[in-house]
Amino acid sequence: PPQGSINDLFGKTGDIDTGFVDLMAMRILNSKSEQVTSITTGDYINLEISLRFNHACDDPHVGFRIHNAMGLSLYQTTTLAFGEKIGKLPAGRTITIVFSFFLNFSPGRYTVTVGVSNIALENGFFRDTLFRKTHVMAFGILPDSIPMLWAGIINLKPSMQIYQDTANDVK
Repeated sequence: PPQGSINDLFGKTGDIDTGFVDLMAMRILNSKSEQVTSITTGDYINLEISLRFNHACDDPHVGFRIHNAMGLSLYQTTTLAFGEKIGKLPAGRTITIVFSFFLNFSPGRYTVTVGVSNIALENGFFRDTLFRKTHVMAFGILPDSIPMLWAGIINLKPSMQIYQDTANDVK
């Protein structure tokens, strides 16, 4: 795993820039549509990705990946995985994709990788990788205020009941 600060992960191996696409902006917005750099575990967020296509694309798809502080990929998805098609785009077009979800990861530091591909193939693969910027944005997750203690990578937010059978109690 990478050593040192989470900032050491920015712009490392895995970046691809063919010139077809420019990343114009990437932001995390909280439930009030405010741009934030940290959230509380379990918060509902919007991950907003704005891209400019410098060349026409037949079947573009956009995705993201969230990494922990050691660079391990914890979650990834694409527009293809959602069954969504952006459609043909002319050169010069700017699009914004917004992925919305509850982020139930454990408190810590995380980064986001963004990727753009063209021409979907079977099983979630693509013919052309147009752009990938690894660890392009960092954010923090803070503990929630719920008094339940938990450990691990993700908070399942479980519920619990205790039932006692008193029929055979010794009197």
